Amino acid sequence: MASNPPITPGMQVLTSDRELFGTVERVEGESIKVRPALAGGEVASVPMSWIERVDEHVHLNRAGAEIEVGLRSARFEAEHAPGKSTSAASGPAPGRQIWIWGAVAILILLLLILLF
Repeated sequence: MASNPPITPGMQVLTSDRELFGTVERVEGESIKVRPALAGGEVASVPMSWIERVDEHVHLNRAGAEIEVGLRSARFEAEHAPGKSTSAASGPAPGRQIWIWGAVAILILLLLILLF
């Protein structure tokens, strides 16, 4: 039985529906760090258990939609782990506060215009 070649940086990562998910950046413990094919995407941590086989590509055992849901779920769990401080718990992010106060000001102005 032939063994799989090692996973190396630069290898393409394909979903089970044969779509390009991204490119391997590095192997880190029990996961591989993958730069998504879509520009601007965050580096994703893909568990080794998601790998079906390795040849000239890394083939995952999940479809693209499953991967997106799984990665969102993993990020959510990591961000909301017990003892971890989140911005949601302390109120809106600073950039959002400006929009909220701006919207409140506009509503007050509209109310004043309608009343007078």
